Amino acid sequence: MTMFRMCFGFFCLWFGALAGASEVGVLPAKTWEVRQLQADDAHPEPPFYSLAQSQAGLIYAGDRSGLLEFDGRRWRRLPLESPGAVTLLGAPRSGGLVVGGPEFLKFFPQMTTPLRAQDPDREIAGGLHGSGDFWEFAEDQQQWCVRATSLLVCAADGKFRGYRSKTGFGRLFQGHDAIYVQENHVGLSSVTRNGPTLIANGEVFAEIGVDTLVESAEGRLTALTRKPAGLWEWNRGNPPTRNPAATLAGVRFPIGIGLQPLPGRLVLPEETGGVAIVDAEGVVQERIEPEDLGVAPGAQAMMFDREGGLWVAWRTALSRIEYPSRIALFPMSDAVYGESLSLARTRFGVTTWRNSHLFVLEPNASAGRWTLQQKASATPVILKLTNAHGTDYLATVRGLWPLDGGNPALPTEHVFEVAEVLGNPEQIWAGLRNGVALLRHNAEGWAEVSREDVSFDVISVQQSDARTLWLGSQVGRVAHLSLGSEGDLHDATVLEFGQGAGLPKRAITIYMLDDRVLFQVNGGGFLEFRDGRFAPSTIVPLAETGAIVAANFIDATQLLVADTSGSIRLLKRDIAGVFRVQHSVFDAIAGIGMSRSMLIDPDGVVWLAADAGVVRV
Repeated sequence: MTMFRMCFGFFCLWFGALAGASEVGVLPAKTWEVRQLQADDAHPEPPFYSLAQSQAGLIYAGDRSGLLEFDGRRWRRLPLESPGAVTLLGAPRSGGLVVGGPEFLKFFPQMTTPLRAQDPDREIAGGLHGSGDFWEFAEDQQQWCVRATSLLVCAADGKFRGYRSKTGFGRLFQGHDAIYVQENHVGLSSVTRNGPTLIANGEVFAEIGVDTLVESAEGRLTALTRKPAGLWEWNRGNPPTRNPAATLAGVRFPIGIGLQPLPGRLVLPEETGGVAIVDAEGVVQERIEPEDLGVAPGAQAMMFDREGGLWVAWRTALSRIEYPSRIALFPMSDAVYGESLSLARTRFGVTTWRNSHLFVLEPNASAGRWTLQQKASATPVILKLTNAHGTDYLATVRGLWPLDGGNPALPTEHVFEVAEVLGNPEQIWAGLRNGVALLRHNAEGWAEVSREDVSFDVISVQQSDARTLWLGSQVGRVAHLSLGSEGDLHDATVLEFGQGAGLPKRAITIYMLDDRVLFQVNGGGFLEFRDGRFAPSTIVPLAETGAIVAANFIDATQLLVADTSGSIRLLKRDIAGVFRVQHSVFDAIAGIGMSRSMLIDPDGVVWLAADAGVVRV
């Protein structure tokens, strides 16, 4: 389904806790308020009670006066003959839609107009009279079931069966290809083709109402109760066991039926609050507050759509939220918050720096999440952190320092950049103040072999072939070096270019793409060198990139750029070899300020160094 991407907006959660330097969820979201849910000439009548997605991908929502349908572009009111509120929606895997309300239950094999429904009231002995409101839906491979206060209705093979309770049913739950129901003064049962059957020691829930129950693919069940507030766990076939350490202290009861988006996490709708996300011990790890989305409190129902989006039916609005989010923010500490950062991947992990201090993203046992933690460093002020031939180095205002320790090379020099020498793992290039040096590794470390002076500080070094070296600057100048016969700087020929050759007076970073040299202008686009001049690139057009401050080639066919407005764009190479903007998850990122550095892990995780902190996508 792509229609939800069309309506995919972004809402950045409140960053008041940034100074704590712990991970913050950045949850893309789209919210429809009542006025945005107007279907034709009919206004919705909140509260919204129920949600479902059909096999055709359409979204359905039940309100106080009937049924709404959303096709990804607009909402419409369906002509449903119901006595009032639609409190139940279910979408069987075999197709169709189940719609229920007060003493009202219909199954629509196809959602066409006019709607043609199957009516369980005609097949169940005694009908639906006295059943009360229908609420939850669940199914297994053989049947689907819904429940009202005193009646459980199941459907299989085109036939309906009813099971009545003298004491009243509690909630109905979807297990892993299983159906569970709690019955007052009886306990927790699984629902088979023969009706409810108590699970092992299910009578423990005879006087304890079950608010939420989920089951993993391995048959591990987790239940939450309110009175007493507790978390219960057990394997299918074994008796339930309460976790005495789980108090659910941060959850605002009463709650609706929760969902399990991934192992060890439960998403819980609070009927008078927001959405609480708790871990396996019942500790609240995150919250989706209604005020963050601009809606009134009260999460009535939830579901996950096929694209993984979390839909929440609030009292007066509907929201689609990306949770678990692929985006997370790791703010810096107070001392450096708001300063621009750069990123590198070191043996420690994702690493950034400020002055002479290193910060590494590590798990924090006390915080229960990942945070940026300062590492001890005895080096001078760091200018860049880089890797050459598999070793991490700190380029500083006083030399080049191995991250693993040891004596620095060039201890009296400002080192801005380090780059590998093509085909020689024993040599590296070092970009210096007003020059470039060739270093060779020996038993004592790195020793200078040769150097060449230029008129600028060398912040970018790119060797395009065995005899050609390009140097970039902060001031809009580029140097082309034709290396000597030994591939070093002895007898090298230097040719400098500036504004007269088409270069703007801005920082220039140099990239290699296949056999082509590209020059990225800070606050501009990419240039290429042709016929003695620098001209806009034809394969990475400015019209596609915009004015950019950072760029990273994921591979030869994909490019990630950050522009001066703070937007992130993904570009892909077309059949003609030209990079074009593509829709991606990065389109939804906002509210983090400008991204000034980007790092792409070998496993495909993208890290952004933004004004707000380090962002993981």
